[in-house]
Amino acid sequence: MPALRSITICTRQQAVHGLSWGTVKMILSIPQIREVSIIGLLLSPSKLPDDDYRLDSLSPITAFHYEVFSHRFDGMNTRQNYPFPSELELLQLVLSRIHTSLERLVLSVEPALLLAMSQWSWPSLRELRLRGERKSRPPVPYITLLSAMPNLRTLALELTLVSAGCKHAGPLWPPGSRMLFPCRDLSHLSVAHPHPADELYQRLPSTIRALSLCCRPHKSEKAWNRRRMVYSVHVYEYPVLTPAEMLGILRSCRLPHLTRLEIEYQGDEEELGLLRSLAMMFPQLAWLQVHRYRDEGPESMSVVADDDELDFVGAIGRALSNLLGLRTFCGYLDLPHQPMILDLGPPYYDAVQIAEYTKTLYRVARTLAGTVPSLEMVYLWRPRTTGQIEWAPFEVVRGDNAPEGEFEIRCPVDVKEDGGPLYPVVPVPIWYNVDP
Repeated sequence: MPALRSITICTRQQAVHGLSWGTVKMILSIPQIREVSIIGLLLSPSKLPDDDYRLDSLSPITAFHYEVFSHRFDGMNTRQNYPFPSELELLQLVLSRIHTSLERLVLSVEPALLLAMSQWSWPSLRELRLRGERKSRPPVPYITLLSAMPNLRTLALELTLVSAGCKHAGPLWPPGSRMLFPCRDLSHLSVAHPHPADELYQRLPSTIRALSLCCRPHKSEKAWNRRRMVYSVHVYEYPVLTPAEMLGILRSCRLPHLTRLEIEYQGDEEELGLLRSLAMMFPQLAWLQVHRYRDEGPESMSVVADDDELDFVGAIGRALSNLLGLRTFCGYLDLPHQPMILDLGPPYYDAVQIAEYTKTLYRVARTLAGTVPSLEMVYLWRPRTTGQIEWAPFEVVRGDNAPEGEFEIRCPVDVKEDGGPLYPVVPVPIWYNVDP
């Protein structure tokens, strides 16, 4: 197969299995291979007597994806012993040989050798994604790691907070440090569990065009995560920011070219102020994803406390109406009467409830399109009976000569059954790569 350029080995089975050294060596030695992905399987979980861990020849790999998630299940009893010594040894060998040619790296942070990685040069690296459990005391600060990656364009720190490990996300930027942000041409940044006092955001380069500040997993996935039927998933923490805290972070950024933003917050009386401020801070914003949660406290002044359960959607739309270039809106709005996950399954959701909820989503999409004149596409959170979550698509069609305020909402025929791209639900990490 002389034209073969990419190899992907992936399993979703919740079991501790891996690839032998011989298999890994064979893959990395194929001359024409440029991209290697190993997802759900360990690199050499045990070292055999004949394994020498030597690479005499190695193809110039440009993309390497190594992500392990089976050990994140407490039911497998592997948490205390992970990562495994043989895996660490082999991963260090591989990365030490390919770091100069790599352009894209996706890596589970648990076995990642952050100290060694910070000492290597990565002249060609354009994209770095770190996934897995965040550590309260990593061997080196995550930001320090970037000093060896000056040409990075995309940085995603997609790290979870596990109750048994790190419950709180501290600042990523060393407090008081005067160093310059090391990646001056960064264009895409994703930070899970942003800290409101983190100095990182005031030091970001103005080149950033896409910014994501959400929980991982999203708090909206909490109910689903609790009902995994085979293995017990870790208990995740969801430190959702208030609108004031999120606004403080965004105001500290100076990103005049930002076109894409993802935020997650707990709704309160300051929510509309946050949304109104987006137009002034990011006038070029064209794509917005919002995960917001109702404030259900007795003293709540949240916009969702209105008698009409959809009035708050109009308030949100009016708050966004000054975003003159906003074309796409994606939202988990924590709507009242959304389908509840069933205690017994499958199916995980009731089909009748989903059908009624889809009618509500149609009204939501129409309300948003009526208050945000530039909108062309609306994606809204919706479950499937199978337990998967999707972004249900609603297209906004405005005629060329139609009077202002006249438009049509087109919902694809299959949205009643299949709908749009899958919404991310852990622990299947590849779903996070799907965006509407």
